[in-house]
Amino acid sequence: MKELQNEMKKLYGEMQHAFYIINSFLDTLDFESKDEYKRINRTYFLMNKKHYQAFLVLIDYQHYPSAFVLGRTILETFVKSCYIEYILKSKNKQVNDFIMKENKFPKFFDMVKELESYQHPSSSKFDGFFNQFLKKELATYEKMSYFSHSSGKYVQELNEKGLVYISQEDVFGLMNFMHKIFISDALFHLFAFEYFDETKLLTKIYEKTLNS
Repeated sequence: MKELQNEMKKLYGEMQHAFYIINSFLDTLDFESKDEYKRINRTYFLMNKKHYQAFLVLIDYQHYPSAFVLGRTILETFVKSCYIEYILKSKNKQVNDFIMKENKFPKFFDMVKELESYQHPSSSKFDGFFNQFLKKELATYEKMSYFSHSSGKYVQELNEKGLVYISQEDVFGLMNFMHKIFISDALFHLFAFEYFDETKLLTKIYEKTLNS
């Protein structure tokens, strides 16, 4: 138990450090654009930046159920930004139609499956990156959803016991997962704005974290 607590403390420090380094790096670049796809990508990233900052605060204060809820929002926003960039853009769909809900985004898992099967004109593919969200043994999205709904087992347990037990293993898993999601979000953001050298640099810095 003590060992896991130390690992969580270490990981939290790494998350804070990466958040500072990545944002300091991005602040040196120009993200102004009239392209609607790039602009919405920028908007979604800035939303997630604020959400992730709040996520770190929730973890620090041990507000774990709320951290799971916000984690789901961050993940869904990230997937939507990728879906717009790679799927809608390739089909010449109007971004505003989806933002204003004239057209609806597909369900989360449908977007993930479509992204995983996407092949870039350069013939490159995501090679399992999005598939990780589908693996039932990870059940990351399911755990996030458990706390996001105002009905079901979470509310039942809270109603009957007054609290919900969340294991440190689950919290550590969430922290590790969101750490990778924020780094990935930054990389996809750079790539969308065609900062290819910067994408390679950031990938090299965090390669070990992303592959762990």
